[in-house]
Amino acid sequence: MSLQQSVEEVANHLPPPMSEEFSLVLQRVRGGQSLERALAACDSRVGLANLSLVLQSLILNERRGGPLPTLLDKIATSLQAISKVEERVKTETSGVRLASRLMAAMPVLVCTLLYLASPDHVGMLFNSLIGNLILLLALALDVVGFTILRRIADLEV
Repeated sequence: MSLQQSVEEVANHLPPPMSEEFSLVLQRVRGGQSLERALAACDSRVGLANLSLVLQSLILNERRGGPLPTLLDKIATSLQAISKVEERVKTETSGVRLASRLMAAMPVLVCTLLYLASPDHVGMLFNSLIGNLILLLALALDVVGFTILRRIADLEV
């Protein structure tokens, strides 16, 4: 199959929204636009990293030539490997995400428990200037810590 025939197969057999995107590619090609430009427009319109890898590879294959089935096999293998790495990263960083949530909730929980134990002592945090400054500092440190942990957990693969 040629690349254009392959695009037609994708447009006819995949569920929306992918079939709609590839139908639009076919419409552009039938309207006189080159297949390369139509695929590049699809890539910029959709903006998915994995689809971008596929489309850029197809564009390069169209320019340079070569066996399309072999290329698609290699891309499929690469995408599966990328998916496994992304899942592994998500699993490995789940503890950090949980820690960041606990860290964000801990000041409220501790303050509530202290209030239940000794309302007068906690009241000093809210009724005096020094207490307000301590609360503000604690809140700022909590936000900084939460942000740092979130950035650690949000790794890009």
